[in-house]
Amino acid sequence: MYEIWANLGLLLLAVIVGGILWFVLFILGKAVFEDFLGRIVNKFRRKAKKDDDDFYVY
Repeated sequence: MYEIWANLGLLLLAVIVGGILWFVLFILGKAVFEDFLGRIVNKFRRKAKKDDDDFYVY
């Protein structure tokens, strides 16, 4: 009987640790992915802004 509870305890612990690791990796992956995409989008924005010939002089 104790063997069943020990195995269930280990299984529950593995599920909890796996969930925490998944959450951390998800957040890190999302941050890295958004940072990578953000750099690409900003490059295109800067190029588009650089080509703009409208200057306001005050």
